[in-house]
Amino acid sequence: MAKKILIADDSMFQRKFYADVVESMSYHYELVKNGREALEALDAGLYDLLILDLLMPEVDGIEVLKSLRDKQSSVPILVISANIQESIKNQCNELGAAGFINKPAKKDKVIEQIQAILR
Repeated sequence: MAKKILIADDSMFQRKFYADVVESMSYHYELVKNGREALEALDAGLYDLLILDLLMPEVDGIEVLKSLRDKQSSVPILVISANIQESIKNQCNELGAAGFINKPAKKDKVIEQIQAILR
């Protein structure tokens, strides 16, 4: 059965980019544009991976990470963000992120991280 990946990013351009990458790997995906929608989707369905932006309206990526940790969610999370401060990366790791990529993300790096996390 094909893996199902939830992509959460407020940028339509970024969502399309990640969707194309995921599709090239023959995985299924669902797109959401903020953290609130991501949490709702995760409550409603089963996903093998969450690709998560940090800087989003309504509920940001850090709040999503905290919420999933509090719910003891087992969904692995790949954070892809333009916020490259070491303190933010460390906070993401402490909150359970399985990987972190700086934006702008390159296709081969995203594929490499997805494969490593889903192995």
